[in-house]
Amino acid sequence: MKKIILALIAGIVVVHANAQNKITVDEPEFSGQVVYVKTDTEGLLLPKENAQIKTKAGASLYLVGIGSIKSRLHIQGKTAKTRIPQSALTKFIVRAVDNKTDPLQIINIIQFDIKGNARRAEMSKSNSFGGDSSNNMKRMDFNAKKYGEDSYLVAIDNLPAGEYGIYVTNPNEKDEKNSLVIATFGVD
Repeated sequence: MKKIILALIAGIVVVHANAQNKITVDEPEFSGQVVYVKTDTEGLLLPKENAQIKTKAGASLYLVGIGSIKSRLHIQGKTAKTRIPQSALTKFIVRAVDNKTDPLQIINIIQFDIKGNARRAEMSKSNSFGGDSSNNMKRMDFNAKKYGEDSYLVAIDNLPAGEYGIYVTNPNEKDEKNSLVIATFGVD
């Protein structure tokens, strides 16, 4: 009889411990929205900003025909309005169209460089000697798992201080626009 009672107590302790570690933050309402998980029960919807895709050729390309062309994402302002603290593990809930696609294919978490009064990330570079490169953005590694009906719980280890953006792409859609909406935040 003592063994049965001890087994029941051990089972209750395990269930109680798992219930305490479960995140109960609501999913964002719309696809592309991102919630920063402050605590297991509290989230913060990240603001979204319009990023422009700008392509610029170096002056030497115009003068002598030798040089490079760069495409970059630009967001006005040096810093994001939302600031989050540095920690060993940073979590987000990212809403997608559904959560049936590998999140590494559709979720992009990028770190911006600061230049003047803008945050920017280099997308591609090409020069006249054939030195082409693409996907040059500083992408952050993350782990993700399904969360709720259409979202992913994204976790990033040791996110360094800086300016960041998160955006979701739809691999079934080609988007030819010259702007992109990105959820932004800064880590202090």
